[in-house]
Amino acid sequence: MKSASIVIAGHLCLDIIPTFTETKTGERLIEFGKLLDVGPASFSIGGVANTAVDLCRLHQPPGLVALVGQDAWAGLLRERLHAIEPAPRLWLGVRDDAPSSYSIVISPPGEDRIFFHCRGVNDVFSADDLPDEALRAARIVHVGYPTLMAGMYRDTGAGLEAVLRRIRAAGCVTSVDPSRPDPESESGRADWAAILERTLPLTDFFHPSFEELLFMLERDTYERMAREGGEGELVHRATPELLDRLTGALLDLGCALIGLKLGDQGLYLRTTSDPARWPETAGLDPAHWLGRRLWAPCFASTFVGTTGSGDATIAGLLGAIAEGRSPEAAVRDAVAVGAFSTEAADASSGIRDWATIRGRVAEGWKRRPVQIALDGWAWDEAAGLWRAPDDAGTDI
Repeated sequence: MKSASIVIAGHLCLDIIPTFTETKTGERLIEFGKLLDVGPASFSIGGVANTAVDLCRLHQPPGLVALVGQDAWAGLLRERLHAIEPAPRLWLGVRDDAPSSYSIVISPPGEDRIFFHCRGVNDVFSADDLPDEALRAARIVHVGYPTLMAGMYRDTGAGLEAVLRRIRAAGCVTSVDPSRPDPESESGRADWAAILERTLPLTDFFHPSFEELLFMLERDTYERMAREGGEGELVHRATPELLDRLTGALLDLGCALIGLKLGDQGLYLRTTSDPARWPETAGLDPAHWLGRRLWAPCFASTFVGTTGSGDATIAGLLGAIAEGRSPEAAVRDAVAVGAFSTEAADASSGIRDWATIRGRVAEGWKRRPVQIALDGWAWDEAAGLWRAPDDAGTDI
């Protein structure tokens, strides 16, 4: 029997985040020839390692499998990883044919982020980079940001399929968290509907955002909604019917659990009703997890920035699952961790341990209102979430 540990694998980069001392309303930040006054920069670990660091802060240190180059950025990445307490167990492969990955993150208060990103060694990550030792240690292997790793999405997702098959062969639960491809990039031009058709039968847990999922499955709808109201507001114009259609398509393709990130609208959990599809190695009672549709609104935070908030939400969900929490508790934990993340400029320093986070929830932490009309859904005051009309459970 495997332990309840989680191994995080995939995209690793160094985030360089300038501090904004003042932001003027309507000010254009990026303009050729312009000097914008900023404060000190912070250096933090980015990419899927955000999820690993968040789990460490929750006192559930995972394993971390990733690649670095032979350069100064690699030294900074190692320094930051070794400084985490408790620390993750590291399996870092070193390549001399590509640089370490880094991002410059422009994240002014109250505004969405802009990234300047070098993919580097992440493009050559493959199934061969998953050490047997790491797979033997894990119950859940979480693969992050395959949308930013050329070796994962090229050839209609052959690389990602190979990674998932290797994880499955080791008896581990597979978990995947994508990011939204830039529409003008190589990844953005990939056939993501075909890639998901190929890889979701091997994916137990899938954690896209609404924008990412819409882009991948219904590109025409994504582009129409973006034209009509601006890309940053897409999730506010989602409907339960659209979310049901998108997540239903994912279940039909083969995944068992969907943690759909909805930005400031919370987290939508949907699971398969098919007992044969539920992964036994997850260590969760199917009687409580099959046929679930829950919506947890966000908690009201002292907002600083959104960097890494989606990663934090999924760290909370995976951490709660590894502890064997109920679906209701797991989605509530997830949005609570995400809210703590937004109280700091970087991805992880705002996160505290489970006792602190759950204590704040127990004290009556105020929720943000959901702006999407949940017609037919029922608010469960005791659980602090919305239940779909056909939700199969009543656990609290």
